Amino acid sequence: MNTQIENYVPVTNNNIITKSAIRKTTAIGILMMLIGLLGMLVPWILSLTINMLIGGMFILGSVSLSMVAWDAQKQTLWLWFKPLLLLLLGSLVLFYPGVMIASLGLLVAIYFIFSGFNSFLIAFEHKKTAKWLMLFNSLLSVILGVLVLANWPFNSVAIVGLVIGISYWFDGIGLIVISRQLKKDLKRNKQVGF
Repeated sequence: MNTQIENYVPVTNNNIITKSAIRKTTAIGILMMLIGLLGMLVPWILSLTINMLIGGMFILGSVSLSMVAWDAQKQTLWLWFKPLLLLLLGSLVLFYPGVMIASLGLLVAIYFIFSGFNSFLIAFEHKKTAKWLMLFNSLLSVILGVLVLANWPFNSVAIVGLVIGISYWFDGIGLIVISRQLKKDLKRNKQVGF
């Protein structure tokens, strides 16, 4: 068998993936699981990190647009409006992190409540077994939303970090499962002569 072909896994007729990509996918999955675990154990660290990232992106956008405004042939006040607005937003987010995190906490509460009502409506479109599971999910989501809302804004730091942590944990698991499936595909394809 050609050694150059051994390093690739056919995914579809038109796409291939390398062994290196499988290793990177596994490594990124493990990293995401570690970040998720950090978010679940110490959610305030992840919340503040996300807050600093968002504030930094606003300020980076401000600097970039300021450079464009500075180099513009025709200087107008309107060219400076957006860079100044982004600088103001970035500064607020960085110097008053509670505001951003509290806003995210409120959005999480609203999401849970709407998700619960949505699950309630969907429950009646399923058979008996799935209906009870969806109704349970609905009740749990609404309870979570009400609990978050009842303690808002005081628990926002914990809620935001925890939700992001759980999301990263399961995304990491998904990437690891995908990389294992691709590894199995590679072994199977070697056996049939690809």
